[in-house]
This record gives sequence, structure tokens and C-alpha cells, in this order.
Amino acid sequence: MAFLVVLMFTVTPLAAVANDGGDTPGYDGGDRDATDPAEWLTFKGDDERSGVAASEAPSVDRVLWEVQYPGNVIYSSPTVWNNSVFIGVGGTIKAIWAKNGTERWTYNAPNPVHTSPVIHQDVIYAGCNDFQGTSAVAVDAYTGVEIWNASIPDFCTAAPVVVGNSVYYGSQNSLLYCLKTSDGTERWNFTADRAILYGSIAYSNGLLYFGIEGDSDDNGKVYAVDANTGREEWNQTILGSVWSSPTVAGGDVLFSSAGDKSIGITSRKGFVYAFNATTGSLSWRTDDLGMV
Repeated sequence: MAFLVVLMFTVTPLAAVANDGGDTPGYDGGDRDATDPAEWLTFKGDDERSGVAASEAPSVDRVLWEVQYPGNVIYSSPTVWNNSVFIGVGGTIKAIWAKNGTERWTYNAPNPVHTSPVIHQDVIYAGCNDFQGTSAVAVDAYTGVEIWNASIPDFCTAAPVVVGNSVYYGSQNSLLYCLKTSDGTERWNFTADRAILYGSIAYSNGLLYFGIEGDSDDNGKVYAVDANTGREEWNQTILGSVWSSPTVAGGDVLFSSAGDKSIGITSRKGFVYAFNATTGSLSWRTDDLGMV
């Protein structure tokens, strides 16, 4: 029986944590805008998946509270909004008071919640999956009441991204879905060559970025797709499957991948690629990092 806990530690606010880039090729030297320390609305904090926060790590390991969920599996990371923490726990989404860990409400999802909840304009968006079906859901962030529930043909395991009145989900049936935030009906879908695995979609300047699994020769692919029309802007073939989320920074979009099936999964080679976010041209590549 799984036994999982959610922990809250002390955090000290400070000015934005700037990544100076060091000697990283392709980095323009500018600071990333940091997410408000009181909010963390999506996986890695923003649509570019930068992971930059305006607070430092706790200076001491003092636990403020913990919540135990015996028999449930937590597949994804939490989000924070309006003094509350939101997290998928088994087949539910729970809203927990950030100050003391007491529960505000529970939403009973149609399937186990596999994605991090994403909060946009007071609404939570998430993906729910099991072998009986996959659903995209929208839930009122104040009350936990379901707004809509839309069926998706295959597993959706990565956090969606919301832009304007559209929400985007990647799935393991190779499709990228654009749904209306108002009612979950489909605007368009884009077919990639293979499955969109566990990496969340990134968004910047009108484009969606994501990667897919490798083919029989272990060649993966990364894409940029117009968020409004679903038209492919560019793609690039890379070594290995893309398991993680891309990051947009300094005019580039960065992808990590793991490849070389011939030497076994425990010793796969890892790669990091940086492509120009607009044109898709290769800015730089780092090889032989081990499993990424």
C-alpha cells in the first residue's frame, strides 16, 4: 500500500533569483522574470517552463505541516494560488490551506490525476488517466466544482498549458489537442510522428514547443507549433526520446533527451539541445551526459 505525504517547509522571500548563464552558449545574459513567490500556477512556474522563483530554498529543514494520504499515489507536483496548495492525489484534486495543511475541498476526478494542476483565471485544468479512459477536466479553483470534462483518446501525463481561451494537452497517441477553456470542445489537433511522453508543453511568443519519443533507430523529434492555428512552424530530429519538458530562455528553446537503446536503459547517453525558438536552427548541443 502506497503511503505518501505532502510537506510544507519555511521559505524566505527575496528578489528574483537570476540565472547569469555563465558560459552557456546561446544565453543572452538577461535575467529571467521570476514567478511571484505567493503563486506557482503551473508546472515549473510559468509557460516557458523556466522554473525560476522569487524565493530561495528553506534555510532550515523545519516542517510546518504534513498531510498523509495512505493508499493513494501522487503522480505530479503541486501548484500554489490564493493561499492554497492544489495537488492530484489518486483520483482526486485536493485544495489545501498553505498556512496549516487543512483541506479546503476535494474534487473527485473521473480517473486518477496524472498531471500537475494548472491554474488560469480562477480555473484548474488537469489530465486524468487510467486504462478505462482519459479525461481533460476544468474545475472551479474556489469551490472544487467541475466546470467541464472532455474525453481524450489516450494517456495525457504532462501538465497542460493555457493561453488566452485555449488549453493545450499532449497525449501518447501522438496528438496535441487544443481545447476551448469555456467548455472543453476541440478547436484543433496536431499529429506528431510518435507519442508525446511525459514532458509538459512550453509556450512562448505564439508558439508551442514539445518533444516526442524516439523511433526504432532512437531518433526523436522536437516541434514548434502555432498556438492559434495548429500549424507546424518547424521540427528537428534529435538523438533519443524526449522525456522531460522543454524550457524557453534567451531566444532559444532547450530540450533534453536520452538515447542509445543498444547499451541498455541504465546507461543511456543523454543530450541537451538548444534551438532558436523562432527558426528552429541549432544553437548548440551537449553530448554524453548520461541518462537525462
